Amino acid sequence: MEPLNTLTIDEKQSLLRLLNSWREKVRQAAEQEIQDTQKYSLPVLFDLLEEEQKQSKLRVKRGKFLYVAWVVIWILLAFCGIHGAAYAPAINTAVMYLILLRYTGSSARESIIKALVKHQDKQVLPYMIDYYGQNLVSLDLEIPFMRILSSLRTQDTPLLQPKHREALNKYLLKKGTYSFPLKIAILKAYQQIGDASALITVEKLLERRLTEQEDVYRAAEECLPYLQQNVGRVTEIQTLLRASSPAEKQEELLRPLQAEKPEEESLLLRASEKTP
Repeated sequence: MEPLNTLTIDEKQSLLRLLNSWREKVRQAAEQEIQDTQKYSLPVLFDLLEEEQKQSKLRVKRGKFLYVAWVVIWILLAFCGIHGAAYAPAINTAVMYLILLRYTGSSARESIIKALVKHQDKQVLPYMIDYYGQNLVSLDLEIPFMRILSSLRTQDTPLLQPKHREALNKYLLKKGTYSFPLKIAILKAYQQIGDASALITVEKLLERRLTEQEDVYRAAEECLPYLQQNVGRVTEIQTLLRASSPAEKQEELLRPLQAEKPEEESLLLRASEKTP
């Protein structure tokens, strides 16, 4: 089967509607469709994910508008004394819930991320962290997530932005029945891509020896020397990336040649006039 090179905007929107369908059978069929790795390549899935993020922002805006509109209508009805029936609060709650569910909920993003994970590509890592937040992953994605973490190397440092690192750090410091293997996988990854914030987190983790699970504590002990050795290099990579951001490059390329003094400007003009 030939892989898709791209999807038209209509095809993307149609597929996203199926992935967000309230009908379970329709949604499951669409999920199985995009998990065909031979047909749906990584660029197509990333493009689809980007479109879903745009659509999600629009849905949230519409949801907020409808929510506020319904509240205003409800207040007006109350002011006029129209909605005094006993069942009115239940209707109000149901309508608000449906508005929030319809316009802010999305099953498509998780479905696309699951399809991306099947490719075992590192590029999906920040999207997974963005979607799951400090909970990081659902149970069915934990093992693929750990495999991706274990494949990270120092050159993969740019993959994670500060917000992604913050989510990983907070997960490491969470107490309770969280996934110990996942914590260990994060610590192993930090041996390669850990920065100054990771160093602070691991030091805090080591201070909790009596309350932390023993395997996690040992992994933190193993990670610490790597962090102390590599943190400078990782920070240097991050600094270079910030210094060479696309916006700055574009501004630099588009900036016109300007003379510092008026006489220099006139010299430039005369020189250009002589040029045939």
